[in-house]
Amino acid sequence: MQTLEQITPAPLAVSEVRNNVSGPIWLQMEDKSFRRIPAKHFGYYARQRSGRSGLTQLGLEAASNPVVVYPVAGREPGLYRCGDKNLLIPSFVKPRELPAAEDPPEEFQRLHNDIAELMASGEREDKAKITIGKSTLLKMFCELRGVAAEGLENNPWALSKERRRPTGFPGDDHGQMFRGPSKVIWTSQPYSVDADEIVGFAELHKLSVTVSPKWSWHCPGSSMLIEWTRL
Repeated sequence: MQTLEQITPAPLAVSEVRNNVSGPIWLQMEDKSFRRIPAKHFGYYARQRSGRSGLTQLGLEAASNPVVVYPVAGREPGLYRCGDKNLLIPSFVKPRELPAAEDPPEEFQRLHNDIAELMASGEREDKAKITIGKSTLLKMFCELRGVAAEGLENNPWALSKERRRPTGFPGDDHGQMFRGPSKVIWTSQPYSVDADEIVGFAELHKLSVTVSPKWSWHCPGSSMLIEWTRL
């Protein structure tokens, strides 16, 4: 988790920055959490909070407080300073262990372990076997999940039905989108993860997530596979 310094008191309204442009406005609620307010509803909420002059007052306050939204578990909602950026944690999310995917079939796990041993040995003549083995694991993953890999243009934000942003999902590394008749899966294969960032992100964006080292084909024995799906 990043080093954060809480800013108090938190403003009543902030403006989310996306692609270096001001985006949605977030208003502080009575319980100190923040809620993203659609533009068409902002006037109503502003007048409820601050009377007839609320629209102008909160609009100016939001414009004066640009933030990057940083959903993370285990932190109280509010505005935090991190380096040269202000981060908004919208609500409190209870920390929890990351859900693990069900263990892969024995055939997948056996090949996964074989590749891990070959990679650990570092023998040059094993390079072709490793490449073929990784391709086989990827093919097996697609068959077992009932999906096919998309092309090189991968956009994880399509999963959450939001506009593309310059930043990816937590833990993004070697990302790939997969689609099937009834599901869409965004995967990444990092070497380590921040559980609180993943839990908080999944909660905010209404996504399901699993993490397992047993399914990763990028670097078996070292990397892990994160699978994001829609709830």
